[in-house]
Amino acid sequence: MPFQLALDEILFRQMEFAVSSRPVLRFYYSSEPWVTVGYSFKNGELKNRQALKVCRRITGGGSVSHGNDLIFSLVARKDHDDSFASVRLSYLKIHEAVKWGLDSLGKTTRFYRCDEKLPKGKDCFRFPIATDLALGEEKIAGGGQKRSSGVMLHEESVKIPKRVSPEALIKSVGKGFREVFNIQMKGAQLTPGLLQEAGTLAKVKYGRT
Repeated sequence: MPFQLALDEILFRQMEFAVSSRPVLRFYYSSEPWVTVGYSFKNGELKNRQALKVCRRITGGGSVSHGNDLIFSLVARKDHDDSFASVRLSYLKIHEAVKWGLDSLGKTTRFYRCDEKLPKGKDCFRFPIATDLALGEEKIAGGGQKRSSGVMLHEESVKIPKRVSPEALIKSVGKGFREVFNIQMKGAQLTPGLLQEAGTLAKVKYGRT
């Protein structure tokens, strides 16, 4: 997990200095159980999770347990899509793409609404917010963002539903992005230099909180 978060940060920082860069959508998994926490999360709030591996994201939000989820990150400039200029609108439109993907797999989801009485807490999947996605009575998808110099990093966790393979979920959510954002996507290879830089940052910055 430290490597993946480090790579997200590097891609985000690179786009801050590359005005013409295209958006980057990347899917990944946690290799083992990890907990990630938002940048403003207080260490004392982790008292019940000391036995778990924890690392801090540069995006906001509370704590998220990983190991049975699909994670994706989206790095984009605010002028890549009209919705990206707004935290609320970008969050909603990204979740429309995730919803499209889950619904296409027969997993009918719904948005949590602003008029629902949603309890507040630090555990992201126990305490959903408006425009998060629910499957049945449980939250299935939510994310956090970091913004700087007109660039957005959105990191998202999607619980993998029963009888759905990770590969099928990647394919369907990817298609959801194509449909909702009306875009074409092209695969890209990460350079050895970029991977090495991410490995170094992971050791220096990302580790047990």
